[in-house]
Amino acid sequence: MKDIEEDTVDFVPNYKESTTEPTVLPSALPNLLMNGSTGIAVGMTTNIPPHNLDEIIDATVAIIDNPRISVDDLCNIVKGPDYPTGGIISGREGILSYLKPARASCARAARPTPRNSRRHGADRHHGDSVNVNRNTLVLRIAELVGEKQIDGIRDLRDESDENTRIVIELKRGEQAKVVINQLFQKTALESSFGVTLLALDKKRPKQMNIKELIECYIEHRRDVVTRRTQFR
Repeated sequence: MKDIEEDTVDFVPNYKESTTEPTVLPSALPNLLMNGSTGIAVGMTTNIPPHNLDEIIDATVAIIDNPRISVDDLCNIVKGPDYPTGGIISGREGILSYLKPARASCARAARPTPRNSRRHGADRHHGDSVNVNRNTLVLRIAELVGEKQIDGIRDLRDESDENTRIVIELKRGEQAKVVINQLFQKTALESSFGVTLLALDKKRPKQMNIKELIECYIEHRRDVVTRRTQFR
């Protein structure tokens, strides 16, 4: 919102013409790539994952310094999505295929960490969930245990605070790897995130790669700074 009062963006009448609203915000940060976006319109869909701000800013500076920089070089700067709840992406192929041609599917999974516990001789297993509703995941695991589709779990607790943390205690003698594979198979602990880098460019929908998206942001910021300077 910064500098919006200095004629940095265009305003148009709102839907009932009682006031005006900005057609776009000044955006001092590349919010679309930083926070991600999901939306569906008539015959179109966009699904942009969140990215690491440091990486996106470094890539932006790299394009400003060298407008001819290749997409491959940018892929060495932007490592891939950065989900706020953490997790693991299996391999780089899915990441590279969406950063370059603009459409792909990235498999994502929680980070399981088996630990031994002396209490009742049980094994404990905890992990960070990835972009998944935590309560829904816990309820699903409890259902599977109740239906005896997973037999090795003796206790399940949600110990999340600032970070997502689900603790699973296994029955004596159970193998953590077996239970982990069952959870991956039967819950949303592991799932695919279909990426489509589609956004409005000059009011028209356009599917872009990572360089084209950042170039749009740079052009927008240049326009904002120019209009602000002219206003002052």
